[in-house]
Formats: sequence, C-alpha cells, structure tokens
Amino acid sequence: MFGYKHYVPVLKGKDGEFRALARLTPNARHNLTPFIDIPRRDLDFKTNQFKDSIDVYLEKKTKKIHKAWGTRRQIFVDVFDLELDLRTPNGSHFVEFLFSRLRNYNVQAIPVIGLDRSVDTDYVDAVRDAVYTDKRGVCIRLLDEDLSMPIDTYRDVDDLVGTLALPKNNVHLLMDFRSVAENDLDDVANMAIDFLANLPTTNDWKTITLSSSGFPENLGGILPNTIASLLRTGWNLRNELISKKRNITRFPAFGDYGICHPDLLDYKPYYTPSAAIRYTIEREWLIIKARSLKKYTFEQFRGLSNTLRKRPEYYGPTYSWGDNYINECADCTKGKGSLTTWRQVGTNHHITLVGNQIANSPLI
Repeated sequence: MFGYKHYVPVLKGKDGEFRALARLTPNARHNLTPFIDIPRRDLDFKTNQFKDSIDVYLEKKTKKIHKAWGTRRQIFVDVFDLELDLRTPNGSHFVEFLFSRLRNYNVQAIPVIGLDRSVDTDYVDAVRDAVYTDKRGVCIRLLDEDLSMPIDTYRDVDDLVGTLALPKNNVHLLMDFRSVAENDLDDVANMAIDFLANLPTTNDWKTITLSSSGFPENLGGILPNTIASLLRTGWNLRNELISKKRNITRFPAFGDYGICHPDLLDYKPYYTPSAAIRYTIEREWLIIKARSLKKYTFEQFRGLSNTLRKRPEYYGPTYSWGDNYINECADCTKGKGSLTTWRQVGTNHHITLVGNQIANSPLI
C-alpha cells in the first residue's frame, strides 16, 4: 500500500483536525494516509452524563470522517480512547456499529486493534467482522510496552493475526511510541531498531509505520508575549534510524501526532487558554504566544499572525490553506477565528509540510 516515503498523521478526531484534512490540496493528500483516533465522549459537567449516546456520537464522527477525507483513499480508524465494553442502545457492539456506518458512507476505513485489546473476545470479533466484510485488512497498533519486549510481541502478533484469519500481507503494523522526550531519543531509537531488525518475515507485512511525538501536554511552560521553539523529537527519531539504517531490513513510514500531545487530556471547563500559534518548521515547532484569551480576546491572533508573517520561517500564503489564513488574518480580511480554527490552521500547515518532507526526502 505504501513505503517509507509516506506520512501517517495520527489525529485526534476533533473538529479542528477534521477541517484541516478537508482543506488539504490533492497533492498533499497523495502523500499521506490519516490515522483517526476517535476521542472519548464529552461529559456534560452539570449532569455528569455523556452529551450523546454512543450511537449518536459515532454517527457524528462518521459523518465528519466522510466529509474530511471522502471515499477515494483509505484511512485508519481507531477507538483507542473509548471503553471496550460499549454497546449501542440496541445492543450492537460499538465497533460493529462504527464500521457499519462508515461502510454506508463508502469510507475506505481500515480497523485498528492493539495487543492490549486482543484479550477482549467481543472486541476482537467485531474487528474481525469488519475486516471480513470490508476486505481492507487491519492495523495492529503496538505501544512502547509491546516494543520493549520484541520476542513476546512477535509471538502475540502472530497469534492475533491467526485469530483474525489474515495473511500478513493484509496487516499494517503501527509502532506507536507516543510521547518521546529529547533525552529518551537514543533509547527509543535503539528499541525501534532492535524491533525492526529482528522482526520475522519483515517484508510480508502490508505496511510498517513508526509514530511518536515530542509536543508537550500544554504550552504553560512558555511565557506570554514570547516566541519559543520546541524540538520535533519524532523527526529526530527518524533521523536516528536513518543513521543506523544498515541494521534495518525494511525502513518504516513516518507518523506523528501533528501539533498536539499524544494523550487526550481531560477538559477543564474553567481553564482559560492563551492565544498562541503552533507553527511547524523543518526540525522544530515555532510557538508564538500572547496572553489570556478571556482578558485580551481573540483579537490577539491578528498580531500573532502578523508577527509570524514577518519571520523568515513563514512559508508564505500559497504554501497551504493554513498559511493563507495566517496571511489574511494579519491583513484583517479573515476573521480572528476560534481555538478550533487555529488548531485547523496549524494542523493543515503541519500535515502539508511533513508530507512534503517525507515525500521529498533522499532515498534511504
């Protein structure tokens, strides 16, 4: 399906990420296969109840996946943050319901399962039914605890593949290290290399992707009215692997978590964020931060946009939809936006840039 010169952005399935996907150019879409992590449901803090029943919630997410990505290209869809025992009001397993709705929209969805979920037989059965019906294979998501014990994991993956009744050439492997700190890069790189170097029948798998991120949980460590840079540790991890590529039979595709932390953090209804633009450059994220939105309003984004536009790191208004929005916001020809808008802007630019980086990287 794809090789190492391909990008797999792992996105949280929030409105900003969906809208960022929808605004990608055809050329940008060609370079990537999105991986959607459907997030857990929002609580109504007055009643402490979920705002939507699981069937209504998944129906809404299905519509957004269809609108954002369409039906022409495949997309990975996972429910990593949802409880495994969820059922719809009529008793259907939530995974079965989700993929039946995606099927109705003709979305080319590939289901995802992890070794941590393979002990739940109902979950495995629901994934297997989706795989059998759609005939697009499956993605097995391996976490760092799996990758740190390769011998056990090789065996467990083989057992799961057998349970799903699939040949390996219909199985995608995602090596998901999630959050990687700068001082852990060497250890993680060695773990990834060890796993890949000894993976049995390496060339039999449909695809292999390595994903990680160094984006912090929040921007609280950056002072207001400052410009800071954060290291893209996922990109550095890839470069570490390239430097030791002689030990790897099959080099993985690249995945990351866009411009957010891999973990879905609990919503704090009384937390007031600051205005900030998250802007991806070659090896870092540029963070241009102002002050509290509650006190100083979204008008601050005009000044932030103008500051970014004047910097040499800015890629110009024609680079992506997000870059054009920054330019027009600075010119006051676009609105000031919302937090969702600015997540869309930053994510659209990020996906475009990283997709180009991967597609145009030298041969390994």
